[in-house]
This record gives sequence, C-alpha cells and structure tokens, in this order.
Amino acid sequence: MALRRVQVRPIVPSELERWNTLLRAHHYRGFRTLAGQTLRYVATIEERWVALLGWQSGVLHCAARDSWIGWSGPLLPLILAT
Repeated sequence: MALRRVQVRPIVPSELERWNTLLRAHHYRGFRTLAGQTLRYVATIEERWVALLGWQSGVLHCAARDSWIGWSGPLLPLILAT
C-alpha cells in the first residue's frame, strides 16, 4: 500500500524557503507567512515532497473576534486559566 511509504517529518532550517515557496505557489488561499510559534512538516514518499503541513499558535487578542463573541478584557484571564 502506498500510504505505508509516506513519511511525515519536521522540516530542517535549510528547507524553510522551499516550504514557504511551495505553499505560496500551491495553497488555494495563497500564503504569506505563519505567525507566532510555528510547526512546519513535510510528508514524503521516497524523499519526494508530496504534502506540506503547518501550524501556528492562536492569537490571544483579536478585536474583531472578541467583539463578535462578546469577549472583553476582564474575561480573557478566565479563559486562559482554564
């Protein structure tokens, strides 16, 4: 089965530009950068890159989101404490 040949691993620093370039070229919504703490992975089959995965930390403050769901400054410490 082909899936058994897939390996997923974090990229190494020297692969960062390649990862960013490929995501910019192929992501359906475009790509500028990941913000905050990030994780970047690549899935390979026999050393050939077949998929990119990326995660970034969530933001603690986002005025539009906070306003829409009714969060205010005093609520934020309660949310972070849970």
